[in-house]
Amino acid sequence: MIFNKRRAGFLAAGLGLGLCEVLCRPAAAASMEGPDFSSLFTRISAVEREVGGAISAASRLERGTDAVAFTTVLSTAPEAPKAPEDPENVGGPYRTGPMARTLFAWNAGTVRKRTLLRRGQASAVFTAELDNGGLPYKQYISSSAAGDRLIYDRPGETRVYSQGKDQAGATVLKEWVLAREPGKNAPMVWTWRFSGGEGRDVRLVKKADGAVEVRSLIRVSGVSPGDKEKRGSVMEAVSRALKSRARFEDGEILTVLEPPVYWTSGNERKQAEFSVSGEDSLLFSISESSSSYPLLIDPTLNYGQWLGGGGSTIIRALAVVGDEIYAGGYSDSSASWETVTFQGTFSGGDEGFVVEIQDGASPALNWGQWLGGTGIDRVYALAAVGDEIYAAGRSDSSASWETVTFQGAHSGAAEGFVVEIQDGASPALNWGQWLGGTGDDYVFALAAVGDEIYAAGSSTLTVSWETVTFQGAHSGLAEGFVVEIQDGASPALNWGQWLGGAGYDYVYALAAAGDEICAGGYSTSASSWETVTFQGAHSGGAEGFVVEIQDGAPPALNWGQWLGGAGSDYVRALAVSGDEVYAGGDSSSPSSWELTPQGAFGGGSEGFVVEIQDGSSPSLNWGQWLGGLDMEYVKALAVMGDEIYVGGDSASDPPGWEPLQFYGYYFFNPSDGFVVEIRDGTTPVLNWGQWLGGGNIDYLSALVVSGERIFAGGHTYDSADWEPITFQGADTSAIEAFVVKITDDVNTILFLPHF
Repeated sequence: MIFNKRRAGFLAAGLGLGLCEVLCRPAAAASMEGPDFSSLFTRISAVEREVGGAISAASRLERGTDAVAFTTVLSTAPEAPKAPEDPENVGGPYRTGPMARTLFAWNAGTVRKRTLLRRGQASAVFTAELDNGGLPYKQYISSSAAGDRLIYDRPGETRVYSQGKDQAGATVLKEWVLAREPGKNAPMVWTWRFSGGEGRDVRLVKKADGAVEVRSLIRVSGVSPGDKEKRGSVMEAVSRALKSRARFEDGEILTVLEPPVYWTSGNERKQAEFSVSGEDSLLFSISESSSSYPLLIDPTLNYGQWLGGGGSTIIRALAVVGDEIYAGGYSDSSASWETVTFQGTFSGGDEGFVVEIQDGASPALNWGQWLGGTGIDRVYALAAVGDEIYAAGRSDSSASWETVTFQGAHSGAAEGFVVEIQDGASPALNWGQWLGGTGDDYVFALAAVGDEIYAAGSSTLTVSWETVTFQGAHSGLAEGFVVEIQDGASPALNWGQWLGGAGYDYVYALAAAGDEICAGGYSTSASSWETVTFQGAHSGGAEGFVVEIQDGAPPALNWGQWLGGAGSDYVRALAVSGDEVYAGGDSSSPSSWELTPQGAFGGGSEGFVVEIQDGSSPSLNWGQWLGGLDMEYVKALAVMGDEIYVGGDSASDPPGWEPLQFYGYYFFNPSDGFVVEIRDGTTPVLNWGQWLGGGNIDYLSALVVSGERIFAGGHTYDSADWEPITFQGADTSAIEAFVVKITDDVNTILFLPHF
């Protein structure tokens, strides 16, 4: 079973669960070695190598007279003298700091576990016991250089507990179960019964997506259980500090249990379902033929969703609101798509689209919306506020578009557009807005704050633009722009801002916080730029930039920041958190950069992330190179608290990368998608990386984050040899789009894979 609680500090337990009420005193334990389970350990290790994580050499059981325990401490704390009066001391050192200790009763005939979760003033205790159905388990401890394993064995079934490493290198508790043969009665059923500590009840609540919430009141020193206001403020502070989903809501949510998954003897991966009986019993069952056994029941791998038809389908943008994920891009075929009802009509060429995916134990396609006419139509950007989704891109023709009232006019060549889609059982097009003149116009980026939508891109001519007052001047061949659109029954253009000099200027990225909008892209000339004070220097070629715009009537340019060296440099992604602005892109030269990033420039094109401190003028806090000896591109950024998520693609072997623990497989053919997590600090720390792709070309272009859920989108030339993940739909085309869900487990206290 998996207790996949991201960064939950004391709040993340797995089935951290039960023991006798009087916990044992430290005592020397005799040898508890049992039968030879080496073949099972070998199989578990093989799967662990596939899914990430291995048994930790430091994973030792604390052994007592009546119990054994695994203890996890989030951050290293100095050892203090043992505290015998501490009832949770089971022979190991007493440590301060965020801690979870799971105690397993010895000689109980079943799995009885009690977990203490503690951080600072707050603590919680809860217990779970597995119903053995009258068939008791024997317990063994297997010790080796790889660490200790606690084993429960009975005819037909073996379960193994151990501590290992998650994707970020944090110590986590893991559980595996080998079901060797079916029970006498089908299906096989496992039942866990939960209870709280100190008179506090534990409630189980099943969610619509099949996951189960474990809820209980947490003891907070000095705060009455009945004082909801104070408890709510404490839980809010704890949640912010730990970046957890713990909250005061009919009992704090201690953790969320994801549905079990398992492999059959033929290595077919399947998923079981939870059911909740009463409020304290958790059940799941498996019904398989005897030929499917043995079953290895193990960690949850999250899902993937193929998107596309018989030709080429590209994902360029993602947005998320709650459990609904929106994917936007373009496709040159409507044939052989996944089963989804599209509104509108595929009119030929490249047709833009938006698809809504319902998050859950596996994804479901709610609806699709075609966007475009008889020419080339592409969706490059998405933004979502509540039930309103904004899609933007370019369109070659206004003929045969879906039924929607556009403001402005399609003036020729490629015209930029923004369309508002109303979410519902099926989508509805509220309005459209053309953006551009008689030349080529593209909208590459969107941001939305309330009823104000910001659209950015590039335009080659000012002739016949929609009626909007621009600040600055169109100075060159292609000029970057930002336009503010006022949402309403029909859209209104509030203002426009040119951005660029005498050469080529493109705005690829936007991020908005309140009345400040950051625009990022590149410029080939510093000459004739709008009046704005830049920090750094334009070093030649294409130089990356970030500009902050103050919203108002009219807009004002607060500051600019050059980013790059003597080669070609591009800012392709932005994210904002408070006064910190994160810019990502790629650079072909480390020479003459504004700062010295962490890591090493490996050659070719190197990905980068830079943190900019907002102020009256910007300052560069740190930079981070990302890549190896060949070509890397950072195309997407998202931020959650102090974690920055970076998405892109790489053509370099992992040994050439910065020191970083990657999971998944890398294939040089010639690129693989990747997601990397960076922990913010005085200097950045690379937490983990995840490869995404198969044996051919794979590109990752979009990334969004919601809580511990990370959604990555892109396209692949081949579905063979992908990471072990269950995709919905089918790879039916030469180029297939994908959306993948990743769950971040950094600093998870306890991680228990499925039964």
